[in-house]
Amino acid sequence: MAWREEREHVRFNRPFVTEVLNLKSHYTARGVTENVSQGGAFVKTKDWRAFQVNDQMMVTFFLPPTHPSQEPVVGLRGTATVTRIDQQNEGMAVKFGTNFQDFEKISQLEVSAATRFRTLADYLSTLATAVGEEAPKPAAKGFFVEKTRQPLDAKVAFQLNTGVMSAEDLTVQAKPTPTDILNLRVLEIKKRKLDTAVHTVTIGRAPINDIVLYNSTVSKSHAHLHVHPSGQPCYVVDVGSKNGTSVNGTLLKPYEKYQLSDHDEISFGPQMRLVYFAPPAFMTFLKSLRGS
Repeated sequence: MAWREEREHVRFNRPFVTEVLNLKSHYTARGVTENVSQGGAFVKTKDWRAFQVNDQMMVTFFLPPTHPSQEPVVGLRGTATVTRIDQQNEGMAVKFGTNFQDFEKISQLEVSAATRFRTLADYLSTLATAVGEEAPKPAAKGFFVEKTRQPLDAKVAFQLNTGVMSAEDLTVQAKPTPTDILNLRVLEIKKRKLDTAVHTVTIGRAPINDIVLYNSTVSKSHAHLHVHPSGQPCYVVDVGSKNGTSVNGTLLKPYEKYQLSDHDEISFGPQMRLVYFAPPAFMTFLKSLRGS
């Protein structure tokens, strides 16, 4: 009976551009589906070697518009498990954690936010093209620089992997600049969505946050940043996350404000390690990397 019901699931034979995130290794890959049912899909991707059977993953399907007035792309996101690796067809079969019809609908704004990041190399390039020594005034109220290198994915912001940077790597002048440091990614601290809490920047795994951290150890709503209109001071508040928030190794008490200082290391859960910079300190850091 169960087999018959599974066979009766509606199948979509049209291909969908797909993004898959391995929740264990935090590797992100892009691919295309050959078919999608309510219970699973086959995803063709040149990065199939980065996945193994039983790997837990987050999968996002990018759907084309049904009419011209619709947003250019709408995403459907849900969890899945790898059930088979197909070397010959360069892909993998996945089983959904919930029915396809129950996947979370992601708006164009939220999809764009998940793919928006810059590396230190990008900021150094901007600094190099500035007139004289005057760099463009940043719109952000502060910056997070990742503490761990992740060179594997090209789209999703801040999945961290191996290659830990030391505190010295992030605070002293590097000359010549190590490639690992140039590849570190930067998250700007600023509002992404307008609401009544204009000075509160939300952080978490859910795409509705201002800063989205796609990592299974981060709670959907993990922490808030309270930013003064001038950019300083900046406070971090854990909002009752499952795995906690730490500053320089000290676990914060939920719902208590902690004032951040330049070069503080903030851990959102056990894997997401970021270093905080106020805008002036970030520009000084960039100039030290440039060797000025």
